[in-house]
Amino acid sequence: MTNNPTARLCNCGCGESTAGGSFLPGHDQKLRIAIERKVGGLLELKALVEKVCGCTIETRE
Repeated sequence: MTNNPTARLCNCGCGESTAGGSFLPGHDQKLRIAIERKVGGLLELKALVEKVCGCTIETRE
């Protein structure tokens, strides 16, 4: 960790410190990609979230 009082560990699991945010730049996408790979892809992730939440995910606003 740094001496920055707002610093915290990156939530992607890399072990590096952020300047106060949840992720280092680009590490949110690294985590998303790792999750997608673990469940089999983006469509599988969507289906899993819909099943757990009991909802339908649509891109229409």
